[in-house]
This record gives sequence, C-alpha cells and structure tokens, in this order.
Amino acid sequence: MKATNIAAVLVALAFAGCDAPNPNEDTNEYGPGIVVPEPEPPLEPEPPRPVKEDLPVEDGPNCGEQSIAFEFATPQVMLVLDKSGSMASNTWDHDRDGATPEITRWASLHQVVENVTTDFDAHMEMGAVLFPAIGAPNESNALACLMGDGPDATLSPMGGDAVLASLPAADSTAIYGGTPATAGIRMASAHLEAAQSEQPQAIVLITDGAANCAEDSIGSGLFLQYDSALPLAAAEAFAAGIPVYVVGIDIEDELLELPVANPWERLSEVADYGGAARDGDVPFYDVFDEVELDAALASIAEEVSCAVPVPGHFDSTRVELTIDGTAVPAADTCEDGEGWIADGPGQLRLCAQTCLAAQTGTTVEATMSCIAEG
Repeated sequence: MKATNIAAVLVALAFAGCDAPNPNEDTNEYGPGIVVPEPEPPLEPEPPRPVKEDLPVEDGPNCGEQSIAFEFATPQVMLVLDKSGSMASNTWDHDRDGATPEITRWASLHQVVENVTTDFDAHMEMGAVLFPAIGAPNESNALACLMGDGPDATLSPMGGDAVLASLPAADSTAIYGGTPATAGIRMASAHLEAAQSEQPQAIVLITDGAANCAEDSIGSGLFLQYDSALPLAAAEAFAAGIPVYVVGIDIEDELLELPVANPWERLSEVADYGGAARDGDVPFYDVFDEVELDAALASIAEEVSCAVPVPGHFDSTRVELTIDGTAVPAADTCEDGEGWIADGPGQLRLCAQTCLAAQTGTTVEATMSCIAEG
C-alpha cells in the first residue's frame, strides 16, 4: 500500500506542474512560428501510353541506314607451283578431245597461269615459288629436292609478267626433281609475312601428287616417304592469316608407291588444314583437264580479289547492294557468277560476273538497314 500511495502523489504533482492551454497561443504541432503550406491536390493519373501496335505508321521509329564503304581490297597472292619431273613426263587429254594430241601437265599449267596473270594482274599483287628449284637436276638424290634461296618471283603490283618470266617454257621437257611442296609453302608464307601488309593474303598450291622430300628422310626415303609436314605447314600459314588454296592436277584416289600415299586423301587433308577447303565432298580443286584447271584458278582469283571488308556487326539479311543503280540480290553460292555472298563474319564477296561489273561500273553502293528499337 505504501508504494501505491507514493505513485499516486507523483502523478498528481506532474499534473499540477502543467498550465492549462492558452487558446491565444500557437498550437501548431511543428512549433511556434512555423507555417505549414496547405497540401496540393493530388495529380491526375497519366493516361496509359499506346503500345507499338497502336501507333500510326507515320509515327513509328525510324533509325535510318548505314552505308558500307565499298572498296576492293588488293590481295597479295603467292602461287606455289609444282615443277617436279612428273609434270613434264606425264601427259593428259587437256581438252578431252581424242582427235587432238595430249600435252604435258606443265604445258597446261603454264597456259593457265598465263591466263590468270592476264585477267587478274590489275586486281592483285602476285608472286611465285617453284618446287623444286629451276636448277634441280635429273638425279635420284637430295639435289632433286633443291629449293631456291627465295621466291622465283617476288610479290609486287602488276607482277604477272615476272611470274611468267620465272617459269620454264610451256613446251619444256627439261623439268626434273621431287615434290618438296612443304618447303614451297613455307617459303611463300614467310615471304607474305615479311610484307607486313594489312591487305588480304593467300597461297595457291598447285600440284599433281603427294609431297615427298621430307626433311627427316634420307636415301630412297626422299622419294618413297610422304612428307607429313605439308598439312602442318598449311595450318601454320592459315594461323598467320594466310589461307592455302589447293589445286590437284589429275589426282588418283588410290594408294601409290612414289611416295607411298593416297594423293587424293593427302591433298584433302592439306586443304582442310589450310583453311580454304571447298564445300562438298572434295575439299580441294580436283581438276582433270585444262578447262577445269583454268576455271579453278579463275575461281580462286575471283574469291580473293572480289572481297569487300564489312563492319563487325554486318548482317547479310539487311544489306542492299546496287551497281549503277541496279539492285544486285544476294546469292546462296557463286556457282553461276551472279550476285554476292557473305564470306565470313567480316567480309562480303561479289561473284565473278558481278565483281567484274562492280570493278568497271561507275557507282557501287551498299547499305545496311538498322533494326528499329521496339
């Protein structure tokens, strides 16, 4: 009871110490002298915005187009040409006409190289490496694998005449030696890398058989042993940004003895490793007469000389190309020579006839429409 009485006294004292409220004093809950503004009326809610489908056509987003700088890059191409004894000792029906005499494979190769240098000299820088060297003797020893100190024709603009001048005559039969194709690829690749160019580069290997003259072979093994370093040399070139195109002349798909290898399988491997394999079942250009050989080299020359760099975000489905005001449609392939194709993520390639029209035309325009933001 004593505790309860003390509490009651304390409560009474607390109330006694408080004055009664004065009606004339400011009773603002924020304190005297503080003026609180009247609250503003609530804003009317905004009407819902129309979705994209509700917009009139004329009010839709318009993001414009992007022009693609259309400049042909001048490629640098090294021809790596088989000058082994079999190119002169073997003949073939170059025109598939039984009424005309056969000619040597070398004679056909010489003619086709002349055609390519004539037709494409203005559109690419060319050079050549012969394997083996011009001076390789008709001997069954290491001299048959002799290579020159450098390219037989160094890379240069308008280099077609120099390439032709480096070749033995078309009717020459004094052509000897093994098939040191690996050394030829490595020499050509080193020459292109030394150019330190931003231009597209490529190697074209043309041969009539599997490679021999391996570095680790001796005696008769120089000719009997297949040089398994060839696909690795092609892969090294490709890793340096130099694709290797492979053309096989009259290649047999069976196991042969000189060297011991199936040349069709071996050249297929080189084409795959070289980064320029063809679509389909045969990854290299497999030719059986001069017309096919000419078409193969022309196709490769067109491929490397008709390329146009495009932006990294290039989308072929949104590109429009015109030549002198005429629209040029995209194509799935360049087999018929018309149109253009997307040739990798950063390159557009014109097919043969379209490329010629573009190079001789007055205006070439390419635009890529953007994707409107939704």
